[in-house]
Amino acid sequence: LAPVGWALTIVVAALVRRRLALVRDMVAGVVLAMLLAILLGALVADEPWASVSHLADLDVPPGIPPGVVTATAAALGVASPHLVRPSRHLGRWLLLGQFLGTLFLGMTLGSGGVVALMGGLAAASTIHLVVGSPGGRPTPSRIMVALRDLGLDVDQLAPAQMQAEGVVRFTGRDAAGPLDVKVYGRDA
Repeated sequence: LAPVGWALTIVVAALVRRRLALVRDMVAGVVLAMLLAILLGALVADEPWASVSHLADLDVPPGIPPGVVTATAAALGVASPHLVRPSRHLGRWLLLGQFLGTLFLGMTLGSGGVVALMGGLAAASTIHLVVGSPGGRPTPSRIMVALRDLGLDVDQLAPAQMQAEGVVRFTGRDAAGPLDVKVYGRDA
């Protein structure tokens, strides 16, 4: 239940910080993952509601992918791009522990656990494709706008040839001469 608790912690933190789009996307990911679990339950075991009705039940037949793994994989998969690296890694380790726990408790077979993880991640990926996800490396034009906000009017800006991990380097020019710009991401 630790991954479920971690996902709920992320939801509460997003609500407190008024990041309602993230909460909406996480809920949509879980709903889509549960619909996928219902579809897989109908195809595999002739029990469409088994993954959903037995979310954390040990009496479910072991061939059915556990719905709790599908739901938490979807929730944490949707939230992952919004989180800093240590939080993303914690979510992944908790999902791995949940996956192994369902195997050791006999809730599913290895293939059922993999299907549950893949179903949740497929739902999260679908949500990212539909509503988008946070961007990665900023474009030179966005950095020029940010520099302008800081009072630097940069004429030209291009990625530097030498890059360091955790920092994106740019070289540019303003009226005073050449500039070196380091852009730190959310993980730095």
